[in-house]
Amino acid sequence: MRNYDLYIDMQYSVPEKQLTIEDTNVKLELIGGLLSDWVRGCMGKGEDRSKANKKDLYNIRMTVDLTYDTFKIFSDTGNKGVTTGIIATSLGNWKLSPDLEERLKEAEKKNKDLNILKTN
Repeated sequence: MRNYDLYIDMQYSVPEKQLTIEDTNVKLELIGGLLSDWVRGCMGKGEDRSKANKKDLYNIRMTVDLTYDTFKIFSDTGNKGVTTGIIATSLGNWKLSPDLEERLKEAEKKNKDLNILKTN
């Protein structure tokens, strides 16, 4: 049983300085606000002295439990500050993966096809 309502799976490319949304069940127009809300919630939580993992590609998963308005972050950065920094510097500058874009286009087309059938 999952203990979250919303999720965003992301990858951050260090060489490209690019955050990519790989998968999500969040409406696209709400992703930026959700990421921003999480970053604001991290402010003032203190320093993480854990040694950061040195990688070219980091994986980050954000989950949200709407019942308790709680965020959880899972990442392979090794350091909470690095994870926060990645998301904070990517606000307004993230992109969708080609696979996710394609799935969204297919879903939109199916939805339009259903709407056409409903009106005929």
